Amino acid sequence: MIPKYYFILMLGILFSQCSDENSNPLESPIFSLLQSPGIKIDTVTQAANTWEYGFKFTSLVNGKFSKLGILVPDTGTYKVRLYNLSSNTLLLEQNIASKKVNTESFVSISPIEIAAGTNFGVSLVADVFFNVRNANGDVFNFPITKGNIKILSFNEDPCGTNGCPFFPATSVTALIAPCVNIGFTAN
Repeated sequence: MIPKYYFILMLGILFSQCSDENSNPLESPIFSLLQSPGIKIDTVTQAANTWEYGFKFTSLVNGKFSKLGILVPDTGTYKVRLYNLSSNTLLLEQNIASKKVNTESFVSISPIEIAAGTNFGVSLVADVFFNVRNANGDVFNFPITKGNIKILSFNEDPCGTNGCPFFPATSVTALIAPCVNIGFTAN
C-alpha cells in the first residue's frame, strides 16, 4: 500500500509542474542583437563624451516589465532610464552596478504593467559601450522583432553625465550599442 503522504507529495509535484509549463518566460530581447550573424563589435572603454543611448520599442502583447539590465565593457555604476514614449514620461531611473566586465547585470524593479502597442524607450547613460555594426556595411533595418518585443530604433545623443532631458532624439542605423535591456513577461 502507498503511504498517504507519498500520494500527496506526488500530486504537489504534478500541479507545480503544470503551473510552470503555463507561465510565460522572461524576455530580454536587446542583448540578443550581440549574437546576430555577420556583425562586427568594437569595444569603447572610454569615450570622449558621456552619451545617453538606447532603444525605442513596443510590446506586441500586454505584459509587464520586471527587470532592467546592462552589459558594458567596464565596471562601475550606470544610470538606466525607462520611458513611456507614448505619454512622453520618464517612468523610472535606476542605477545598476556592473561588477564584472562584459557580463550581464540585471536588477529587479517593481512590476510595471504595459499595454500592447505602447511605445517605450530604455536608455543607458555611459561613456562605455559596444559599437555593433554589420560587417558588410549594411544598416540595421528597424523594426526588428525579438519574441514579443518590436525594437523600433536605436537612439543616442551626447548629453553628459546627467543624461538627456528627454529620451535621445537622434536615430542611428549604421551602428548600435545594445548595452541596455529590459526584462519583459507577457500576460
